[in-house]
Amino acid sequence: MREHIRESLRFAYLEGFFGAPIATITSGALLTGFALYLGATPFEISIILALPFVTQIIQLFGPGIIDTFGDRRAVTAYGTFFARLTWFPIALLPILLMYGWDPIPLFLALAALSLIFYNFGLNSWLIWMSDLIPRNLRGRFFGRRNMYVGVVSTLVLLGAGVFLDLFTRHNLEGTGYAVLILAGIVLGYFSFRYQMRVADAPEKTKESVSLRELMQEFRTNKRFSSILLFISVWTLATGIAAPFYYVHLFRFIEWTYSEVTIYAAIATGLPLIVQPFWGKILDRVGHKPLLHLCGTSVTIAPLVWILITPALAHLLWIEAMFSGVLWAGINITVFNIVLYALPGERKAPVVAVFSAVTGFINFIGMLLGGIVVSILGSLSFQVGEWQFVVYHATFFLSFVGRVSSLGLIRKIQEPEAKQVIVVAQMIASGLTKRISLGRQFWVFWTKLNGKNGTKKHGKNGKNAEVEQNNNQRA
Repeated sequence: MREHIRESLRFAYLEGFFGAPIATITSGALLTGFALYLGATPFEISIILALPFVTQIIQLFGPGIIDTFGDRRAVTAYGTFFARLTWFPIALLPILLMYGWDPIPLFLALAALSLIFYNFGLNSWLIWMSDLIPRNLRGRFFGRRNMYVGVVSTLVLLGAGVFLDLFTRHNLEGTGYAVLILAGIVLGYFSFRYQMRVADAPEKTKESVSLRELMQEFRTNKRFSSILLFISVWTLATGIAAPFYYVHLFRFIEWTYSEVTIYAAIATGLPLIVQPFWGKILDRVGHKPLLHLCGTSVTIAPLVWILITPALAHLLWIEAMFSGVLWAGINITVFNIVLYALPGERKAPVVAVFSAVTGFINFIGMLLGGIVVSILGSLSFQVGEWQFVVYHATFFLSFVGRVSSLGLIRKIQEPEAKQVIVVAQMIASGLTKRISLGRQFWVFWTKLNGKNGTKKHGKNGKNAEVEQNNNQRA
């Protein structure tokens, strides 16, 4: 049995390895660049980037789909494969530009269809993996798989940026995107093959909870409702500006694909490195102080985006590192605090509803941001070296919303949580230990070199003295 699980884990790692490129190419910075190339307006971009969140509601129907087909492995593998295959006609959309046709409506329809297939597959995959992998191996499996996927995604991001810049210089930007998407689909096929080789597992007892019981849980569980209130306001605030950071880099800062993808690689790669650090602190101090510290710190990020001019764009590299580290703390805390607030027998169904609710709120936030940018249109004015552009309005609204949500953290019921000052002391202590260790190493290295130098000098001095005496005798 142990060997059976080990082989399935290996196939699951390979499935994630080959599936990561297409996921990276069809999301984030590269998706934004492709939408801009196809001629999407800011409002259309907000819809395109919001689709992954609103389609999370499909996960609520996942159990019914699994019951209908009776094979979680097939639902997962084929759902994910069809989601990736849907990008084949999307890769050909640049052809429509040659004939003067607007490809965005078809792009939206195909992207929505792809995400529907993907969410069917995601729901069944989570249930399947939780039944297949023993509880004592799950953390190790998901952590290692996320690390592999993160490394591949970062490399794909960096390579795709250089690749697209090369094609753009030859006025073949659309061709470059088509090649990337088609290559991702081919690799996705290998991912499908490996996923079909992962063993199925007997389905465990289902949690039968009606929608009425779930709503009752939302109302009566004060701890959960306080958490849901904070996360809802925070999600709405961050969603308003979320679609326009990369648009701002492309359109106002005028960065190349390479520069934008390097920024994206830093912002998404750093969380993979620092999440274990935040996880240790979370276990020791609780959720509230970590939300206070990271949430308050990352709240200033939208103001940085407002103040940065193209001449000071290099400062955004620092912002990427700063935000990447802090968002790692926020994400791991939000995920764990939801599980902390829920009763054990109702975790799975309530998490599904929670995911659908927060996804819908994120969708609303992004649409609001798109409406604001559309209303302001081409509004712009200059103040010295600084220039106001419409994207700044969404950044400012995001800042105000984040500040408003911070006060809701105090209402979260977590009696065992430590004070924020304890988190700051732990971070300071960790940094002090590392600095002290570095200082000790430096002193040791200096003494070692000095000792060797003294020995060498002493030996040379003795030889010089002998040589001088010999000369005197001569």
